[in-house]
Amino acid sequence: MKRLFCCFVFMLLFIIFSFSQVTGIDKKLLSVELTGEETYFDEEGQEISQKAFKDSINSQKYIFFIRNSIWTLERKYPRGEDIIGKKILFYETKDIYGNKFETNGENITLLSFWDITCSPCIEELTVLNLLVKEFEGLKIVALTKDNAKEVLSFLERHNYNWNNLVLLADYKNEFEVVFVPRVYPANLILDKKNTIIEVFYGKKLRETLILLDSLMKK
Repeated sequence: MKRLFCCFVFMLLFIIFSFSQVTGIDKKLLSVELTGEETYFDEEGQEISQKAFKDSINSQKYIFFIRNSIWTLERKYPRGEDIIGKKILFYETKDIYGNKFETNGENITLLSFWDITCSPCIEELTVLNLLVKEFEGLKIVALTKDNAKEVLSFLERHNYNWNNLVLLADYKNEFEVVFVPRVYPANLILDKKNTIIEVFYGKKLRETLILLDSLMKK
């Protein structure tokens, strides 16, 4: 089954299915199976919401094309291996409960980019919340563009208790100079100096845990 990078132009929008799977194609119809890990962009290469994507696709006014815009976006949004060794400079903020967020230089950090519509993200964070205590000296920071009110409502509605995670909301691309996630979940593993050690895109929980286990044993 062939995998393609593909995008659609909806009037003034285009959408990137970074890891979506093309399940059927002929002269008139392209079928794409969405995985929940998609990232959507407008014509300027700025990320847009899933709602904007759905509104656009419902208009049925779009042009289909492949790859050229992907290459443009690759230049703007570097691949994971291109940012290893760069440093994340945390900005002053508070978590969704109003507690001041600080880094003390004593922890390995897993920085996880997610949103409340991403099923793989939710599954992953639920597992990480349970396992974080197994990794002494690890801090897990979950970062979303959703606002704090939306996140709190989401947690309450689904009865999620993620008290072992640092939950930061209202993310506005503060790390854009270094890193912009292309798909969710996107996980950065940082050393104690907040230097990027590794980047995992998509459903890579097993690989993430193996690396964390190795780092914690050092």
